[in-house]
Formats: sequence, structure tokens, C-alpha cells
Amino acid sequence: MTRKRNIDSDRRATNRIMELVRHGQKGELDVTPNWLGHTRGSNRLDKALLMGATMAELKAIRGAIHEHFNHLREEHGLEVVRNGDVYRITVPKK
Repeated sequence: MTRKRNIDSDRRATNRIMELVRHGQKGELDVTPNWLGHTRGSNRLDKALLMGATMAELKAIRGAIHEHFNHLREEHGLEVVRNGDVYRITVPKK
């Protein structure tokens, strides 16, 4: 996993990616490493969290889901919120 990231720049990049996805532009989701510097399973988890995914869908991608949530919070300044059964990545307000 990535370490020593610039949280403000990761938050800006995440907002930008979220805006692109809202407008149906998903091409940047297939880039490796992704906007957070993640590859392989972490990259796929980030993509699923942008789109919204259930815990079963996340676990099918890779294990250590809660560790990834912690990593997103601690190293990238992002949060994962649950709405019903769906988990999504969010950028918290300062």
C-alpha cells in the first residue's frame, strides 16, 4: 500500500475522479497505479468503492477490507461510508 502521501492532493484527486464518474467518464478508473497510487487488489477496491459496493462484493475482490478502509482514512484522508448495504468512498469536509 502507499505511504507518506499528500492528503490534500489525494482529496482533490478523489473529488476530481468522483466528478468524472458522476458524468459517466470512467476511463481513469482503469489506470494502474490509480489516482491514489494503488495497484492490483487495492486499485480494484478503490474502483468498487467509487461506484458503490456491498461488503460481499468487496470481499470478492480481496481480503483485509477494514484494513483498506483504515489505510484510506489514515494515509489518504478519505472516508468510507455505508448507506444500507452499499459502501462508498467519500472526501470528508474539513
